[in-house]
Amino acid sequence: MGTVYVVPSNIKKRVTPYLRSQANKFVVRVQTELTEGYLLKLRQEQRAVFVHRAGSEFARRLDKAGVEWYALIATLDEQAPPEELLNQLEDLGLAVVERHLQGDAQYLLEELPVLLDARAQRNVFYPIGLPQLDAALGGGLYPGLHVLGGATAGGKTALALHAAEQNARAERPVLFVTYEQSRAELWTRLISSRVGISVSQLRKGGTAEEPVGTLLTGKAEYRELASSVAPYLRIFEGDGSSGAQQWGVERIAAEVRRVRATFGQSPLVILDYLQRMPSQVDADKRHRIDEVVSALQVQLGREEETPILLLSSVSRGNYGELLTRSLDERLVVFKESGGIEYTAYSAMLIYPLSAENAMQLGLPSAPASETSAALLGNWRYLVVDLVKNREGEPGLQLIVKWWPRSARYEVVCPVDSNELTGESFKARRAGR
Repeated sequence: MGTVYVVPSNIKKRVTPYLRSQANKFVVRVQTELTEGYLLKLRQEQRAVFVHRAGSEFARRLDKAGVEWYALIATLDEQAPPEELLNQLEDLGLAVVERHLQGDAQYLLEELPVLLDARAQRNVFYPIGLPQLDAALGGGLYPGLHVLGGATAGGKTALALHAAEQNARAERPVLFVTYEQSRAELWTRLISSRVGISVSQLRKGGTAEEPVGTLLTGKAEYRELASSVAPYLRIFEGDGSSGAQQWGVERIAAEVRRVRATFGQSPLVILDYLQRMPSQVDADKRHRIDEVVSALQVQLGREEETPILLLSSVSRGNYGELLTRSLDERLVVFKESGGIEYTAYSAMLIYPLSAENAMQLGLPSAPASETSAALLGNWRYLVVDLVKNREGEPGLQLIVKWWPRSARYEVVCPVDSNELTGESFKARRAGR
């Protein structure tokens, strides 16, 4: 039984006539010829397979079939005579087997230094725009999965848009896929915060006498947004009415590759939000979410070296108590998906700071209620809580002022749990 080599169709076409004289020393196939039945036969016969140009999807298929296979990394001289092509395949096969016998020695001596040097040549960090949080993450979001959780209308999308705009202004590409709001709605929120026209006026389109579109194009702030932010920020609606229109992980990965080809670096991918994303698995909600989380980490984070900010809905709960709970208790808020807890590189929560907690921390009261803050242009307090941080210390809780109307954030201070439960608060309260 000959050694099985999987090659592109043009190479197979060139070497096939020569194979007849090789007494079954070589078996050359293209990927489409490796049917499930053929893969099962290879596994039963314990035959190794050497693959030239193995894509990630085909590699996963071979892994799933349980076949012993090796990737031929070096290129072939496709213009060489058939005999020479087969010799090249055989030499590459022997080299890759020898490499496996050496463990990771070649990786440490040759590949890893090149990889690290390449990372130094590009900016792999995408800041969120809250300096203390970015510092805790080592500079911002790096390739891999990062999750931002919060209740409905709790500020997740606003913070994600803030991060998207900040990075786009720094000429770092951003891919924002929305599964809930429309592309127009998200751009409307950005435009309103920068141009000064209310969201409601933009949604209505103005009046017949004064259409908003004409008003916008005459504003310098709008033209600045179009020239400075829009070239680097692309927003897609991911919840198409048909399966072909929906943005699953594979389609996002394809767009990432297009963006990288254009800008020379992978974009920051923002997904809003997890529970609305399509899944390839026909299972209950929890297992579908786990499948999506795992696919994002593997196919986008690792294979495409892409930073992902995944928004996730969590139950509202008692946020006043959440602020003072242990780190493990706060992380459990992501209970809909154990995949988040174990798979994500970092996990953050965003929730409002209660008036009672603000008083305990000695902070001035917010000027308006939560419901009226956006309409009046006032600010309100939020807590941004770093509950998981694989590359550093978790547990950072930041009090942030948020102006919804202008989409502005200002870090007030980190939370000191002693201020909420310790003697300092009791003494301060007694003095009032």
